[in-house]
Amino acid sequence: MPKLIKLPKWLRVPSPKDLGKSISNSLPMRDVGNPENKYSWCDWEEEVQSKFPIRYFLFETMPHKFTVKITMPIQETIYWLKCKLFKKYKFHLIDIRNTNYPHDSLGNYRYGYCDPLNQILYASFKILSKYVEECDSGPRFQITYLEEELKKNDPGMYGSLENIKQKIADYELILDLYDWWNFRRPEFLKQYDEALSRDSDKDKSLGYFERYKDTNYWEERIKKEENEALKKLADVREYLWY
Repeated sequence: MPKLIKLPKWLRVPSPKDLGKSISNSLPMRDVGNPENKYSWCDWEEEVQSKFPIRYFLFETMPHKFTVKITMPIQETIYWLKCKLFKKYKFHLIDIRNTNYPHDSLGNYRYGYCDPLNQILYASFKILSKYVEECDSGPRFQITYLEEELKKNDPGMYGSLENIKQKIADYELILDLYDWWNFRRPEFLKQYDEALSRDSDKDKSLGYFERYKDTNYWEERIKKEENEALKKLADVREYLWY
């Protein structure tokens, strides 16, 4: 929507309201959301350019060119420097270090080489955790809002009440995955470590699979849950935006 510079009425480019084309300075786009072909911003622009060419050039064309040619390049340069110099702007970097369970041999990664299979796991759930913890309009906010919409018994922009229910379920899944990663998985890792400690003390004459039966059980269970969690996270990936 064009930005109308606030100047004395006799000097400024007339607004749609000034021209008597609208009861407010709000118009549709010509080709978007305008099935009845009502007076649009494109029509306004063509009209004021024709009737007030000097005013339009001075207070619409020139400010726009100044913004595009000078202001925007300066802003982009400043933003580029911020992204290079300051940690909070380095959105391309993900710290995959995982310290949510300080004792385990599977899930505690602080530094050094990390296999790609764990890089994928750690990065994915670091992103999820950051989203849940830092996004003000994250899953808890969305669930509360959608539950209020559901109470109205009016699907509105969502198409149907079932769509609202599905969105609530998807946001609840995000919270469940967050809970699994930060609380339930560490408990399973603890069970694994304890089983490994017990199995290591068993009779060494036992065969490997018999001796480490409990350890293998917990290792396989953890791997299975990790794979299932990654698949579930992929299903709700499109909700993870600020």
